[in-house]
Amino acid sequence: IRIGEGGRFAFAFVALPRWQFSEELRQLVQDLLLADLGGTYADYGVYIDRYDNAVIHFYVTGVGPLQQADTEVLREKVLAHARSWSDRLREAVESVATDSRAEELIEVYEDAFNEEHKRRCSVERIKGDVLCLESLRGGAQVACDLYVSEFGDHPGSLNLRVFSRDPINLSRELPVLTSFGFEVIDEYSRDIHVPHLPVIDMDNFRFEMRPGRIGQIMVRRGNITQALQEVFEERVGF
Repeated sequence: IRIGEGGRFAFAFVALPRWQFSEELRQLVQDLLLADLGGTYADYGVYIDRYDNAVIHFYVTGVGPLQQADTEVLREKVLAHARSWSDRLREAVESVATDSRAEELIEVYEDAFNEEHKRRCSVERIKGDVLCLESLRGGAQVACDLYVSEFGDHPGSLNLRVFSRDPINLSRELPVLTSFGFEVIDEYSRDIHVPHLPVIDMDNFRFEMRPGRIGQIMVRRGNITQALQEVFEERVGF
C-alpha cells in the first residue's frame, strides 16, 4: 500500500494465486481498503500474469486525508476470506442438498463451468445456478432465475438467467422479455457442461430498472420465472 502526498490518494496491490481469486473476494478487498484507509471511492484493475497469479490494483481516495493502514493486518484479513472455486461450490451445494447428495453434486459441477464463470460467481450465484441445472437434470427443458447482481461491473442490477437444453435464439427471447416489461441492456451466453446432458446453453440478461422497482419485482420472482419458463418451453402461447 502506498499513500500519496498529503494522504489524498493511495495505491494498493494485492497478488494471490489465480485459483483463489473471485469477484466476491475483489469486492471484499476493496471494502476492506476503504474501511482501513478511511476512503470514500475506489477503482480497480485485474491482471493475470504468466505465472497464473491474479494481481489486483486499487486506487483509493476520499474527501479528506487517508489513514495509514497496516499491510500485515490487511493481508491476514484477505487470506481469511480467499476461497477457491471448490470451497465456494461446496458451500453453495451444501446449502441446497442433503449430506448424502452433496458429494455427488460437487463432482457433477466441479468442472461444469468455464474459468470466467468460476471467477465471477459468488456462493449465492452458484447456488442459483445449481438449482436451475438440477431442474434440467430432473427433466425440465428450460429453467430461469431472476437475481440482483452482488459484484462485478454492475452491482445492484437486475438480471435474468435462462438455462436451456437447446439454445434459444435471441430473436425469440427478446420479444418475450419485452412483453414482460423488461428492457434488456446487455446479454452474454455461456456453455455449461453437465455430465450425461447435452451442452447447456445459459443466457444472462441485464435489465434497465429503477432501483426502487427491483424489490417489488423480486417479491414476485417465483411467479415471473415460472411464467417465463412456461413460455420458453412453449407450454403457453406467446
